[in-house]
Amino acid sequence: MSSRQGPWNWSAPLHRSRRGASHQRRGVPCQDASLSASLRSADGLAVGLMAVADGHGGSRYWLSEVGSRLACELAIEHAARHLAQQRLHTRDSGRLETLHHWLAEELPEQLVAAWQQAIQADWQGRTLPPEHQGEPFSSQTYGSTLALVVLTPQWWAHTGLGDWDLVLLSDDQADRIISQEAGEGLHGEATESLCLPRASRCFAARTAIHRLSQPCGLVLSTDGLRKSCATDADHLALCRFLLEETQPHEATAAAETSQLDTSLDRISREGSGDDVSVAIACFGVLRPAAAPEPPPPPTLPPAAPAHLSPDPTELNAHRRRRLPLAWVWTLALLACGGVAALIGLQLRSPWRHTPPARVDAVAHPPALTANQQLALRREIKRLCSQPKLISANLSARNSQFRTTGEARNTALRLLQHDDWLGALIVLSGPGGGGLAPLQSCPELEAALRQHWQRPPTSTGTPPGSHDGLRTGPSHSSSPGTAGASTRPRDGSADR
Repeated sequence: MSSRQGPWNWSAPLHRSRRGASHQRRGVPCQDASLSASLRSADGLAVGLMAVADGHGGSRYWLSEVGSRLACELAIEHAARHLAQQRLHTRDSGRLETLHHWLAEELPEQLVAAWQQAIQADWQGRTLPPEHQGEPFSSQTYGSTLALVVLTPQWWAHTGLGDWDLVLLSDDQADRIISQEAGEGLHGEATESLCLPRASRCFAARTAIHRLSQPCGLVLSTDGLRKSCATDADHLALCRFLLEETQPHEATAAAETSQLDTSLDRISREGSGDDVSVAIACFGVLRPAAAPEPPPPPTLPPAAPAHLSPDPTELNAHRRRRLPLAWVWTLALLACGGVAALIGLQLRSPWRHTPPARVDAVAHPPALTANQQLALRREIKRLCSQPKLISANLSARNSQFRTTGEARNTALRLLQHDDWLGALIVLSGPGGGGLAPLQSCPELEAALRQHWQRPPTSTGTPPGSHDGLRTGPSHSSSPGTAGASTRPRDGSADR
């Protein structure tokens, strides 16, 4: 399918949820959830659905992984049931306005009520562990965010609540974050949640319908992805990298791709350490990121005609003018040498003698086999062919730029595990020997220098993202309900 020939359609949505690196270290379950589905409307229009949810985690929300799973399942179930009964093949503004009202008002009320019933049923059928014996039911125990995206060949829409992000990628416009939590009235790690009494009224602010005319891609994610990036630009580049890496139009089955699992695990491991969930779909086929343009050839001064030769008189006069200047430079050098010798004699004494520097302190690059050099050059070529993705790849490895120790041994260890990007990072750092023998490009070398020069305390948390404590928004509520709440973000203390 060409990106310049229609009609286009959405790829089968992909969705994945991966347990964060900090949760793996402490044996904490993944509190994220994701789900996708494909169906047909009453008039036969292809419809795709994507949902992600982020359980709050922490001791107060100790069943939030159940809450996030139920949120995704109920969102897909209720949306699919309604859309399968609708005639969606329309561009009529009045019809789209009706769909917007359903997404912003009717569906949220149904979802929140169904979610409350589902978590109460789960609580009643659950055998509580000893540390929670006698604990009363509370919806906060299952607290979670929720995001839902609806895809049709004529329009697409989104709704939900909480700190999720939705990125729109296209050929004709700049990639951008199309929906994010505004943060009004929220502080620190505060976020809207399904466990709040006013949850159904929080969906309207995150609801919108967009018309379709050109190829585009969507990356829906929980906050673990954005928190692994240093800037919003890095987040956008990382989303495009995930879309191009997974190639959703070529996927054999929805929701299954090992490449996406590997990338998400690495993002969490080298970034925030939080759980990461994404859902991806592509409308048509996007062009790959543009390769860097080769520099223009150097401009040389015009050569003198071959039949002309310097005038001997002019040449001799030029030599005579240069002769006194040469003597001045010679005398100046001799004077400097004499002064340096005198200073050396003054400083030379047994108790102030400085031993010579150790020869082994000089950095030598590790000896690379032919296959390793070839693999590293391929990795360099992959990065340099898409310079917009270089920063995103490196930002996912923030912790490696804070690595201390013997660079030579580290590089060899990474090479043995076929971690080519990690090896390139180590080789480019202090004591690594550099990338000159591997024929790197200026864009990659500049990005590597920039990441090595970042302060050690810069962990890659973008402005507006959340880290540390999550604090629920303050609302007047009766005792025992989810009003003002302080929610430790599970895993943040272990990053």
